[in-house]
Amino acid sequence: MKKLRVIQYHIERKYKEVCNTYTKGHIRNVFSIKNFEKSGDHYSYGQLSIRYFLISANVIEENGLETDKMYRKRLELLDDSGLDLNSCLQFLLEYYSQLMKPESTITDIRILHETVRSTVFISDLFTDKAQFAWMLKVFLELMNIHGVEDELIHQYLIVGICKAVGVLNPDIDIYEQTKKMLVQFLKSPFLPTRISCLYGLLYILEGCVLSNIAIGRVSEELQILLPCAWEYIQMNINTDHPILQQSQEHTLLVWSLAFYLMENVDEAHLESNFVTSTLQAALARVRKKQVNYVDKCIIKTLKKICFYGVHM
Repeated sequence: MKKLRVIQYHIERKYKEVCNTYTKGHIRNVFSIKNFEKSGDHYSYGQLSIRYFLISANVIEENGLETDKMYRKRLELLDDSGLDLNSCLQFLLEYYSQLMKPESTITDIRILHETVRSTVFISDLFTDKAQFAWMLKVFLELMNIHGVEDELIHQYLIVGICKAVGVLNPDIDIYEQTKKMLVQFLKSPFLPTRISCLYGLLYILEGCVLSNIAIGRVSEELQILLPCAWEYIQMNINTDHPILQQSQEHTLLVWSLAFYLMENVDEAHLESNFVTSTLQAALARVRKKQVNYVDKCIIKTLKKICFYGVHM
């Protein structure tokens, strides 16, 4: 394994030296890439992991992994800039609290949408569990107030709720409520809402995996969410739906979710033949004469599975 790592890093370094520039065709290091759902250069959901948020909130300790290095880099940049991030966040959260009050009658619906959207993105800067708890409380209240037809706001509420749940590891009732929300909106005809649900599932599953202290079994929280994840994967990994087929982001998320389950959950706790059928579907895709970007990502992840294996 050590030799394989050396070879991988040597190839990557040589490739960068030859190209001298970053392009989308760069070599992916299979030892450092966990999920491949990030296909674009724009800032969006899933930019940072739950592990990163837990380190930022001083919930877990650093152990020298890539996530820890990213966090240290952020602290250095903040120190160099002299920006008081906590004061900025406090101001924004107090202001947003007024705009998102359930009883508020002065906030225009368009302003509310943008406030919720902004909250989701600035939550990547949160440094305290209390800030995630605030977001969870406010977003759950808004979810209950706004009907399911208002999917423009729900697509952001879903991500914020799932991110907060992944960080906080709340009561079982919250997990049940979140699962009910995901099951409902994963059936939505509005594609951005489905994409939000898939990002949300990745957030929650990572949180469950990190907080699981049960030896040889999965936590109650993970048991609640697993059926929701594998059922959607099995229904959509080889979808013939024309809209879903055209969405690279949706396809990447489905495969990323599938591989995450295989790598982090024992096969005994997954649906019967889930691992076998998923690997067969992956191999069927990459056997094509012409492969696209998604297929290349699948090949890289299959390579990583060959090195590490799946949970058995």
